[in-house]
Amino acid sequence: MVTSFPKLLITAFALRMVFCGHLVKATGLCEFSSKFPNSSNSSCLKTTIASINKTTPPISSTLEEPPPTSSILQKPLCPTNMIYSNCSTCQGTCELPGECKTNCSVPHSCVCPQSGGFLMRGDDCVSEMDCGCFVQDRGVIPDGKLYVTTNCSKRCECRANELVCSTLNCSEHSTCDVRGGARYCYCEEGYHGDGESCVNFIDCRDLFNANFTENGVYIIKPLDWPGTPFKVYCNMTDGGGWTVFQRRLDHSINFYRNWTSYKEGFGSLDHEHWLGNEIIFYLTNQKEYQLRVDFVAPNGHASYAKYDLFRIADESNNYRLIGVGRYIKSSGFRDNLLYHVNQSFSTYDRDHDNKVNRSCAIDHHSAWWFNRCIYCDLNAPNIHWGYLPGGMYNIIYTEMKLRPG
Repeated sequence: MVTSFPKLLITAFALRMVFCGHLVKATGLCEFSSKFPNSSNSSCLKTTIASINKTTPPISSTLEEPPPTSSILQKPLCPTNMIYSNCSTCQGTCELPGECKTNCSVPHSCVCPQSGGFLMRGDDCVSEMDCGCFVQDRGVIPDGKLYVTTNCSKRCECRANELVCSTLNCSEHSTCDVRGGARYCYCEEGYHGDGESCVNFIDCRDLFNANFTENGVYIIKPLDWPGTPFKVYCNMTDGGGWTVFQRRLDHSINFYRNWTSYKEGFGSLDHEHWLGNEIIFYLTNQKEYQLRVDFVAPNGHASYAKYDLFRIADESNNYRLIGVGRYIKSSGFRDNLLYHVNQSFSTYDRDHDNKVNRSCAIDHHSAWWFNRCIYCDLNAPNIHWGYLPGGMYNIIYTEMKLRPG
C-alpha cells in the first residue's frame, strides 16, 4: 500500500491544477491530503489550496452566452475573383453587364465585384475582358445590341455572348457619326435611308411621305440637279407635300429684280421669296406637277386657283411657261394664267414679251411670263389677278406651290 506520493508528483499536480485554470473546491484537495497524512507536502498543499481559495472566484452555476458565430467561424473561401461582401452588391453578367443578376437572401455571401471590372459568366466570376462581347474602350456589348467600329467599317452584334461582325458599307451621302449615343452611318441632310443606302428627297411630297408633316423649311435635291441639296419651304396642308416657289405677304421684299436674281432666287423662305427659275425648271421636269395659287384679300377672305399641270423650260428657252394644264377654279375665279402659256420669262434687263416697242417688265415694275403684258402678275407691286371679286388688285397675300399630280 502506497503511503505517500513522491514530492515531485504532488508539486506537479498542484501546479497543473493552478496553472491550467481549473477551479475546484478546496475540500477536494483536503480530502486528498487526509488520505495521505504522512505526506511531507500536506502542509504545502493546504497552503496552496488556501491561496487558491483566496484568489480564484468560485465556479458560477449560471451558463454564459456563447460568443458570436462570426467570431468563431472564419469567412468562407470564395471562388476565383469573388469577394465576401454584402449580398446587395449588384452582379452584372456578360449578357447584361448593366443589370443585376439577382438579389441575395442572406446578409453576406460571395459576390462578383462589378466595380472591379468583373462580371458573371454562368456560375463563374470573370474579368469583363473574358466576356465574349468585350470591346476595348467600349466595355461589354449587351446581348442583342449592336456595336459599330470607330470608322463605321464594321457592324457587330452580340449573340449568345459572341460578337458577330459584318462589313458596313456606308453610302457616299452618309456620315459616320454618333447621335443619341449610337455610332452609325447617318444620311446627310436632303437624303433619307438606312445609312448604307441614302436617297435624296426630290420635293416636299417625298418629305411628306417620309412622315415630315409640319410646315417649314426642309432640304431637297431634285433629280438631275447638278448642284448640292438646297432648302425649300414645304406647305403640308391640303393633303401635304407642296413645294412653295413664290410668296407675297407684306411687300417687305423688292420683286423688281434682274434676270440673275430671278434665276437664282431671293428673299426668305419662311417669308416673302422667289425660289429661283433654275430650281423651278428642275422641279417641274422630273415629274408632272400641279400648281396651286392661294390668295388672301384685305378683309381676310381666302381663295385659291388650282391647275393639274405646271411646267417651264430651261434657261436656253428663257424659262418659257410650257403649260398649266386643266384649270380647277375656286368660287369667283377666272383662269387668267392660260393667257401666259408659251410665253418666255421677262425681267427689266431681258425683255421677251410680245409687246412692240415696250417692256412689260419695266411698265409693271415686275418680272413674269408676259404676253402683251398681263391678265395676271403676282410679282408686281400691286398684285394682279384679273376679274377677281373685289377688284383685280384686291390681293395682299399670294403663295404659289407645286406638288406631283
